[in-house]
Amino acid sequence: MKAQNKTMLLIGLATAIGMVGCADPNKQIATTEPVPGKQTKEYIPTAAAGVQKDITKSQDPGRYLPYISRTASYGHRKNPFALNADEAAFDRQQAAEKIVLDGGQIGELYELPPDTLPQVEPVEPQPYRRLSGILIGDSVLAILEQGNTSTIVRPGQMLPGTDWKVISIDQNRAILHRVGSNRAPREVEVRLEIGFPSQSSAPGGGNNGTPNNPPAGGGNKGSANGGAAGAN
Repeated sequence: MKAQNKTMLLIGLATAIGMVGCADPNKQIATTEPVPGKQTKEYIPTAAAGVQKDITKSQDPGRYLPYISRTASYGHRKNPFALNADEAAFDRQQAAEKIVLDGGQIGELYELPPDTLPQVEPVEPQPYRRLSGILIGDSVLAILEQGNTSTIVRPGQMLPGTDWKVISIDQNRAILHRVGSNRAPREVEVRLEIGFPSQSSAPGGGNNGTPNNPPAGGGNKGSANGGAAGAN
């Protein structure tokens, strides 16, 4: 009996759930209708620009004439072309600024940076020099020609009347160094040149290390027993 009651209860519960699941869901949505409102009246201003005042007095220009006559100050000048104190001060200020601008002066607010550029030392032009002969043996001698003078020089010797000292002499050249002076150049090279001075065109201490004519003929370089390099 109890089993039959439980079966009937389960069947009834399943039938109720099925009826609920198949119901129309739209029937549960409530519908509302709008309520008619009350219409407001249109606003109509009772005065121009919303100001309820009489503006005819403010439009009368004669109303302000007494106030202007009481507050305004009038003056006269003896000379209509003369400047008053304020105008004269302004005129002087403008004239001073024009002088500064025309003069190209730099204001004191800007300070020039210190000059850090190296000072370029001028190079003293050198007369034309050449070696017309070199003797290498027990002693080393050379014939140095400068202008119209010829001088026999050896290493360590000072050139007469100059601050140039012969530092070295080899088979092709002589090196002169300036002593006791900071003038440039400090050192020059005098090359061995075969030929007349008129055939050489390079200025300074030689012909830039290139002889105009190569040694030839009797200008053989010195041997172990001693010899002369191409003399004129």
